[in-house]
Amino acid sequence: MITNYKIETFKRPSDEWVKLLNKFDDANIYQTTEFAENSNYGKNIEHFVISKDNKILGIALVRIFILPILKRGTAYIRWGPLWKLKDSAINLDNLTLVLTALWNEYVTKRKLHLNIFPNIFKEKDNNLIPVLTGIGFNLKEYDNPYQTIYLDLSPSLKELKKNFRKKWRYELNKSCKNELTITRGKDAKYFDEFLKLYKEMHQTKQFVEHINVESFKKMQQSLPDSLKMDVFLAYHEDEPIAALVGTNIGEIGIYLLGASARKGRELGASYQLQWYMLSWLKESGCKYYDLGGIDPEGAPGVTRFKAGLGGTILTSYGEFGAVTNTMSKGLVLLGEKLKSK
Repeated sequence: MITNYKIETFKRPSDEWVKLLNKFDDANIYQTTEFAENSNYGKNIEHFVISKDNKILGIALVRIFILPILKRGTAYIRWGPLWKLKDSAINLDNLTLVLTALWNEYVTKRKLHLNIFPNIFKEKDNNLIPVLTGIGFNLKEYDNPYQTIYLDLSPSLKELKKNFRKKWRYELNKSCKNELTITRGKDAKYFDEFLKLYKEMHQTKQFVEHINVESFKKMQQSLPDSLKMDVFLAYHEDEPIAALVGTNIGEIGIYLLGASARKGRELGASYQLQWYMLSWLKESGCKYYDLGGIDPEGAPGVTRFKAGLGGTILTSYGEFGAVTNTMSKGLVLLGEKLKSK
C-alpha cells in the first residue's frame, strides 16, 4: 500500500533532480530536465517522486500537453519511470507502486491520458508486462517497432574484441594502423566539431533526418557537467574526420549521434571511435552498451555496422497507454495531431 507520494516541479535544472537520478541504475538522458525542455511537450514538465516510509522508491520526468479550453490532454514519460535503485535487488513491488501512483495522479485525479514508453524489450523483459497490464495499461502495437542492439559489457575487453564479427574486427585492426588520434570532451568546441562533420556528411549523403541535432547542442549547453554527453573526435594529421556522441548515465551507455567526413570513412575512423566508446563505458561502470537503434530495411548498412560488434538485437515493446474513457481518448488523438504541426 502506498503510504505517501509527492510531486515537485523544478522550473530549471535542479541539483536535487540530479541527485535523484544518481540513485537509480535505470537513469538515462531521456529522463533529464534538459532533454525534455528541448523536446515536444517541453514547456510543461513535472518531476514525479514517490516515497514510502520516507524512502524514495521511484521517480519520473513527466511531460504534459493540455488542450486549450478543454483542459484535457496527455502526460508522457519516455524511458521511465525509474525504479531500479542502485545497490538494491530488483523489486517488482516497487515498480507496481510507482506505476499505480502515476495512474492515480494523472489518470484518476487529473483525467489525463498517461502514455509511457519504458525502456523494455521483448527478448528480456517479459516479466514486466503483467505488472503494466495488471494496473490497466494497454500496449500500443506498431507496424515497425523500435529495435536496437545491446552489448553486454561484463566480459573483458579482450573477450569483447574477440566476439566482434570477423570482418568488423579486421576493419578495426586496419584502422588502428592509420595513425589516428582519438580525443574525448564535453565542452562546446567538441560539439561544434561534431556538428561540422554531421552537416558535411548530410550534405554529401542527403539522408532523411529523424532527429534535430541542433536540439542536442542546446541540451548539451544546459546539462549539468555530471550529465553532459561525451563527444569522441577522431583526428588525422590534426584534422577532425569523424565524431561520436554518447552518454553514460546509469548502467546503460548509449550511442546517440555519429558523423564522419569522407576521409574518416576511408580510414575507418568509426571503428576506432566505437572501440574507444565501448572501452570508456566499461571503465566508467556501465553494464551494457545500447548502440542507439537500428533499421534493417531503411538503413541496412548502419545496421550491419552496429551488428558487427556482436551484440544482441532487441525489439521494444513500445508505448503503454492508460485512458479511462473514449472522450479522453479522442482528445488525446486530437492533441497528438495538434502537437505534430
